[in-house]
Parts: sequence; C-alpha cells; structure tokens
Amino acid sequence: MKNVADSNNEEWMQEIWDWADKFNIEKDVIPRKPKKLIKLEVLEISYNDEISTIPESIGNLKSLVTFALEGSKLKKLPNSIGELSNLKQLVISSNNKLTELPKSIGNLKNLEELQLGGNGLKKLPDNIGQLSNLIYLTINGNYNLTELPESLGGLKNLESLTLGYMGLTKLPDSIGQLSKLKYLTIEDLENIIDLPESIKDLKNLESLTLENSGFKKLPESIGQLLNLTNLTINYNNNLTEFPESIGNLDSLEYFSLGGNSVKKLPASIGQLSSLKELNISNIEKPLEIPESVGNLKNLESLSLGYINIKKLPENIFQLSSLLNLTIVDNMKLTEISENINKLKNLETLYLKGNNFKKLPSSIGRLSKLIDLSIEYTGKITEIPDSLIELENLQSLTLNGMEIKKLPENMSQMISLTSLTVASNKKLTEIPESIFGVKNLEVLNLSDNNLKIIPEGINNLENLKYLYLTSNSLKSLPDLSNLIKLEYLELDNNKLNSLPESIIGMENLESMSVYGNPLKAISKPVLSFLKNLDVYVDGVDGVDGVDEVDESDYSTSNISNENDTSRFLQVNGYGVETFAGTVEAATYQYFEDNDIDLEDYSNDVQWGDDDCQVPEEHNFGGYGLYEVDNLWHVNGAYLTEDTQIELVNSSEDTLWSSNCDTESLESQGIKLICVSSQEDIFDSLDLKTVVMIGRIFQQGCTFENQLKDIENFDPNNLTIYYHEDESGSIIKKIEYNDTELENGNSSTSGSGSEYSWEVIG
Repeated sequence: MKNVADSNNEEWMQEIWDWADKFNIEKDVIPRKPKKLIKLEVLEISYNDEISTIPESIGNLKSLVTFALEGSKLKKLPNSIGELSNLKQLVISSNNKLTELPKSIGNLKNLEELQLGGNGLKKLPDNIGQLSNLIYLTINGNYNLTELPESLGGLKNLESLTLGYMGLTKLPDSIGQLSKLKYLTIEDLENIIDLPESIKDLKNLESLTLENSGFKKLPESIGQLLNLTNLTINYNNNLTEFPESIGNLDSLEYFSLGGNSVKKLPASIGQLSSLKELNISNIEKPLEIPESVGNLKNLESLSLGYINIKKLPENIFQLSSLLNLTIVDNMKLTEISENINKLKNLETLYLKGNNFKKLPSSIGRLSKLIDLSIEYTGKITEIPDSLIELENLQSLTLNGMEIKKLPENMSQMISLTSLTVASNKKLTEIPESIFGVKNLEVLNLSDNNLKIIPEGINNLENLKYLYLTSNSLKSLPDLSNLIKLEYLELDNNKLNSLPESIIGMENLESMSVYGNPLKAISKPVLSFLKNLDVYVDGVDGVDGVDEVDESDYSTSNISNENDTSRFLQVNGYGVETFAGTVEAATYQYFEDNDIDLEDYSNDVQWGDDDCQVPEEHNFGGYGLYEVDNLWHVNGAYLTEDTQIELVNSSEDTLWSSNCDTESLESQGIKLICVSSQEDIFDSLDLKTVVMIGRIFQQGCTFENQLKDIENFDPNNLTIYYHEDESGSIIKKIEYNDTELENGNSSTSGSGSEYSWEVIG
C-alpha cells in the first residue's frame, strides 16, 4: 500500500475512486478530488448491498474521524483500518456476512465509539481491550457470538456498554473492571441466567437495564451499586424474585419492573429514599406489593399497569410527594380507596381498564389535580358530584363507561381547558353547566348517544376543537360565537342540515361531516364547505347548488370511480356472549360457598386458585368462554347506537345506517333471527343449570373488505342475529348470499358479567 506522504502520488487514491465507481458511491460521499479526499473526515455508506469489499488503501484516509458502513455484503474489513489514527467513531452494522474483525482494530487508540450491530460476528479479537479511549460500545444482533473476550475489562475509559440479541451464555467476569462504566444495558440475551458477582465493582454505574433475557436471579451484590440512579428490570420471564439488597440503593431515582414472574416485591423497597419514579407492569402472577411502599416519601410518579392485584396497599396513600398516579388494565382491581384524597400533591391521575364498581367521592378533594383521566374502567355508572370541586383541573377525560349523566354545576371548574366525554353509550344528554366553563378550548363528546347539543354551547367563545362524531344528533344549535374554532368533526350523526352560523368561523381549518343524511344545505354553506375541501356524502361538486334534493343524496348505490377499496364495518357497542350447561352439584357448591362467577372467571383466566374450587367442581377450563355448548356469539348489538357503514381505504364514509331494526329495514337490509336464548332454554330439561357469560366491548366489531363489487347496494345485505336476553346480536353478515368473514375488527373491553340460570 502506498503512503500518502507524497500527495501527488494518486495510486492509492485511484484505487479508492475505482472502488467508489464500481459500487456507485456518490461523489459527496467519496470526493473525486485529491485534496478533498485527503481531508475527508466523515465517511458514511448506508445500505449499499452491492459492496462486498473495501480496498486496503482506505487506511490512507488519515483525517477520517467517523467511518460508518451499514447494510452491505462485506465479508471482512481490511487490516489497514487499524491505521486510521484519528478515527473516533466506527459503526459497522447490518453486514450479516461479516464474521470477524481484523486484529488491527486494537490499534485505534483514539476511538471513542464502536457500534457492532446486526453483523454475523462469531468472535471478537482479544485486543479489543486495547481501545484505551473507547467510551461507547454497542454489540447487538450478532446471533453467532457466544462469548466475549475477558480483555473487555481493559476498556478503562468505557462509560456505556450495550449488549443484546446474541447467543452469549455468560458475561465475562472482567466486566467488573470497567471502573468508569456509567450505563450498562443487557437485553434479549435469553441464554444469560445470571450476572457475574463482579458487577458489584462497578462503583460508578448510574443506569442498569436488564430486559427480555434469561435471568433467574440477581446477585445480592447488586445492592452495592450505590451510585445507581436508574434501574430497569423488564420481561425476564424466569426471574421470580428480587434480592432484599435492592433496598440499599440509596441513590436510585427510577425503578421499572415489568413482565417478570415475581410474586412479591422485597419489603426493602421502602428504603429507597431517593426514588422518584416507580413503574410496575405486566406481571401475570398474583403480586404482593409490600406496605413499605408507603415509605417512599420522595416518590413523585407511580404506575401500576396490567398486574394481578385485587387491592391497593393502603400505605400508597401516604405518598405525600406523589404527583402522578397511573393505574391501568388491572382487571382484578375492583375498588380504589376513599383515602385517595390524602395524596394532597397529586397533579395527574390516570385510571383505565380496571374493574372499578364506583369512584371514591373523596376524589374531589385532590385540590392540586391538573389532569384526570378515567377510561374503560369497570361498570362505573355515575361520576361523583364532588368532581366539580377540582378548581385547578385543566384536563378531564371520562370515556367508555356506563354513565347516564354528568355532574351538575360543572361551570365551577374554572380552570378546565380540555373536556373529553366519549364512548359512553348510555349518555343521552349533557348539562348546560358545561357551557359555563369559559376557558374551555377542547370539547370532545364523540361516540355517546347524544340527541341534542344545548344552545349554551354558543357561549364557549374560546373553543378551538369540537368533536361531536358518532352520536344521534339531528340538528345543531347556533354556533355563531365560536369564532376561534379551528377543528370541527360531525361525522356519523343524523344531521339533515348545517347551521348558517358556521360560515362565520373564520379560523376553521378542518371540518368533517361524513356519514350524515344531509339533504338541505344552502348555497353559502356549500360554498364554505368547498373552500375547506370538506367532503359531503353524495355531492361531487357544489358550485351553483342552491338546494339539495333528497334523490341527489341517495346512499342506496355507491359508485366506485377512483379508490376501489371498499370495507364494510360495524362500529359501536357489542358483546361476546356464551352459555353452557354445568353440573347441578357444581352450581350448588358455588351457591353454598358464595363464590362469585366473576372472581372464578379471573381465577381460571389467570391460572389462580383464589376461590379454592375443588377439582370436581372446576368447570372453567382456561376461561369461562370455553363453556359454550349452548351458544357462543361475538358481535355488535342491533341498536341505534351501533352503525354499519361502507368506507374506503382513506376511511371516508360512503354509506352508513344505524343498526336498529327500523333503520336497517328501511335500507332494504334483510334481518333473520337464527337462534334465541328463549328457544334454547325451552329445549332444555327442567332443573338444567346454565352458566351465561357476557364480555362487553366497544369499537369496530366487524370489518370485511368487499372484493369484486362495483356498485354496493344495501338491498343485497342479509344480517343473521342471535336473540339474547341482553339484546339482538349480529351473528353473521351475507352479501349476495355469500358470507362475509370478519377480517380486521378492533375493540376494547368495557366490562363483563356472569350469571347462573336454572331452567324452570
């Protein structure tokens, strides 16, 4: 190889240029002029899968500071790479044919960052430990790499080490010699079952992440990492316990533990005097949270998500510094204590997907609360009136419940700027007092069952975002004072017209009215909609339209002119209902021992034995949904709260109808009852015991892409349904006598119920 000492000698340069030309490397990456090439500091080549070699002359680029090669077919690096004396950053990633590194890599004395991700490396050179100035080292995605050299401990200046997605079976003991290491991440190493004891010697370690690996236990010596501020231990399925020594981590500020198999947390967790954030999530086995958690006097954020607990420890409400409390997807959690009002400094409270029966009235005494969100949480039927006492509340979300009304006097919530009350199908009206909240900027009342919007909405002069989609609105009040409004969504209602007052909304940027039977829109309103590029069902162009005749807006036939993708959807409130016979002796056992079917359902679903049902009466399998020898139906209710609609791939509504019998039959849709609870019960012998289950859901309960259909006609639809005690449930849909498969439904749970029925 020629040396660059003679800058007029271009032999080595020509070799690089020929290589660059061969593999179509741009001139701005590899300069074709000698002076620029000599001074090149950054060489980055990404995802050029033609590259299979790198010339030895690359070692002459003495000014190079950064070299990155990603996504090539390279099989080896040239030895000359060790001559890049000024190199500080080396990134060799996603080169899956690269199986080894040259030993000369140990000569890169100025290298500070080395990334080796997604290659085919089988081993690392021993002299990697000679990279005396290395600060950042990442080795991941090299699945054939089964061991790391002990020389790794020689990286005396290393501060960050990330290891992941490899076949390693152990970590080198020398890892404890990395005296300056601050950040250690170990992830997706399923063959690693423990940490070396030498980890205790990492006295400067500040962050330790152990995720998705095979750890069975953690060493007691982990408690000697006294400078540790961040500890993340997630998704290690074999990990069943934490050492008590964790309580010695006096500097720990952040602790996340989720997806492990622990059954209890160490009582010493209460000794973490500096802890500010604690996240516990995705633990399927029954979890015991120690009362000592109440001793975390500096804790500011607590998140409990998808864990198997029935009750919150009362000591949680002693967390005097707590600012944020998140409790989500804990289906066995049925109540939250009235003592929640003791969290005097709480600013954010997020409750979602639990199984609460009611909300504590004391919630109104959380005087510093700024953000409150309660969503899809059990069978909550009412919101406590005390909510209006939250004078500092700025954002309130109440979604997916069975509430029929909101508290009166909401105008007292003077700080409220955002209010979302959505997907509450039993909510048919809202109080006028809402419109006394003068600072409101966001109002979302989507997917309820509202029949009217009170005139008082016109008082919300600061409103910027108004969402009223998927209700049962037939008209809108005067909106002339909403001059600051920027977004208005009115999709999927029963609107026949739009008020003239929308023309004055000079700040309006976006508006949608899909899925409404608009029949009479004035020319000025149509012109206004056109200027906003608002699509109106059935109207291709609006110029010169003074009056819209009903026939012009017919939705009985939809023509596919441009976007030919058509999807039939059913959106709204549905249920998975099932029923099966159970031995009379089993029923009697449950009655005699006062065993709640919902508790028993949780037992069989989670693999618990809290109800302690003996084997001869254990009928639930892996879930009560398996008890279905009488019926098992999963679909939407045939009510006006549910909609069937045809949409295109942009989710524009092309046709829609409410799913009550009258609306469907008026569209020419055939309805056929194919089974009923009453008929099935009539066919059973007297004294037969039946278990009935219902899992309620909201969202898109059915979706099918219609293929080879040029013109959709609802007259060709047939809906088959099951008649249940709770209502009529869609069982099957046909178009032109061909069954439509449910391809991509998406729902969220909104509660469940289980009951016994003894025939006769």
